[in-house]
Amino acid sequence: HVRERKKYKTFCIDVKGCNVFTGYADQGGSFVKIIKRINNNVVLSKEDEVEVILMGKGIGFQTKPGDPIPAERIEKKYYPEDDLTVEHMSKVMTKADEKQMAVIYEIVRLFRDSVGTDFNPNVYFTLMDHILFAISRQKQEIVLTNPMHWEIKKIYAKEYAVSVQAVELIRKELYPDFSQEEAAFITLHFVNAQIEKSANQSAYEHTELTNNILRIVKYSMNIEFDENSSYFQRFVTHIRYYLIRQSQEKEEPVLANPMIALAFSSYPKEKETADSIKEYLFEQKGWHVNDMELMYLILHIGNLAA
Repeated sequence: HVRERKKYKTFCIDVKGCNVFTGYADQGGSFVKIIKRINNNVVLSKEDEVEVILMGKGIGFQTKPGDPIPAERIEKKYYPEDDLTVEHMSKVMTKADEKQMAVIYEIVRLFRDSVGTDFNPNVYFTLMDHILFAISRQKQEIVLTNPMHWEIKKIYAKEYAVSVQAVELIRKELYPDFSQEEAAFITLHFVNAQIEKSANQSAYEHTELTNNILRIVKYSMNIEFDENSSYFQRFVTHIRYYLIRQSQEKEEPVLANPMIALAFSSYPKEKETADSIKEYLFEQKGWHVNDMELMYLILHIGNLAA
C-alpha cells in the first residue's frame, strides 16, 4: 500500500518500528541509489537533496555507488545537523566494526530508556568517536581523569548510572581494561545530548554553574548536604532544568502569587541565599532570576536546611 508522505520530528527513525529519536526526517519516501558504501551495514544516500546515513544488516554488502537500495533493508536513518556533518559521521562509522557499532547503539538505547525525554540522536556518533578513541588511548596506557568527576556523578546521577552500565558493557564486549574514569566523560555526552545546540551551552558549563550554586547554599546556610536525600536530588534537578531553560532563552512565567511575598518574609535567611544565587547568575550569564523562581529557590533551600 502507499502511505502519505509526512514530516516527523526526528533525526533518526527506526524504519522497521516506531520513531526512536527526535529531530527532523521524512518517513514514507523511497531511497533510490547508494552514493557511497561505508561498510557492510552502513551506506550513504540522499533524500530530497539532503545526504543521509542509512543503516541495515547487509545493506552495504557487495554494493557500489549507483546501486538501488531495497526499502526493506533500511532499518535506521541518520541526518546531519548543526556541526555534525555527513562526512564526519561517515568517518566515524568507517573506523568502527559491526560489534563496536552494536555496543554503542545498545548504550544509547540504555540512555534512551533511562532518561525518557527527547535528546539529540547524533549522540550515537559523538559517543562512538569518543569511546573508540578512548580505547585506542588506553591501549597505549594513556588514561585521562576528569577533574570534575565527583561533581558530575553528584549532579547528573541518572546519566552517570547509565554511564557506569556503559563502562561495564564496554569492558565485557570491547575492551576489558576500559577505565572507570570514562563514566564521567560518557555522562557529559549524555547531558550534552539533552541540551539544544542553539543554546551554545556545554555540560561542563552547566556542571560548573550547578556546583557553584550548591557552594553558595552550603556556605550561606552553613549546612552539609545529604546527597542521597530526596530534597537534595529535587534541588539539583530543579537547578539543572532551570539552567537548561535559561540557556535556551525560554521565557519564565511571572505570575501574581501571594505565596511569593509570604516566602520572602517568612524565610529571610533562605531569601538572602537565593538573592546570592540571583546575583551570581546575573554576573556569570547576565540572566535575570524572577520572583517566582526566587520563591522556588527559597523553598528548596529551606528543605535542604531543615
